[in-house]
Amino acid sequence: MKLAFGMGTGVALALLVAAPAAAQGVSWGVRGGLTLDPDGFMFGAHAEVEVAEVPELLIVPSVDVSFGEEFSIGYSAIRLTGNGHWRFEVGENFVPFALGGLSIYFFDADTPGLRGGSSTDMGLNVGGGLDFGVLSTELWVGISDIPNLTLAAAYTFP
Repeated sequence: MKLAFGMGTGVALALLVAAPAAAQGVSWGVRGGLTLDPDGFMFGAHAEVEVAEVPELLIVPSVDVSFGEEFSIGYSAIRLTGNGHWRFEVGENFVPFALGGLSIYFFDADTPGLRGGSSTDMGLNVGGGLDFGVLSTELWVGISDIPNLTLAAAYTFP
């Protein structure tokens, strides 16, 4: 598990460092949404990094904070994500995209009367979304010990 975590962290950092080098534009934005299993609300910030050599690809690193309750146990979490959006230019008003990437999830449970538990998990993200210019929506499934489902909306500053 430690080897997989180390490799995943290395890949994520390499993407975050290498992408700006090949980038032609970087935009910043805010995001919010819902997670399922654990159930909660999330909000955070993201960057959109265009890759000059592959115009269909957009690298989207993000950091999200989430709060919620699962089985009467409150929790808070921080998720670092490095997703790639593969865009399909099919319309003038919106652009659908496939999504894939890695997440590192720092989870902290608050159990009344007991010591809280915390964990750090890593997993894969697979999903898709629609980009409407400065607004976008995405739905993705987490594979491994990260939230099973994330529904998010994002605003990217022009």
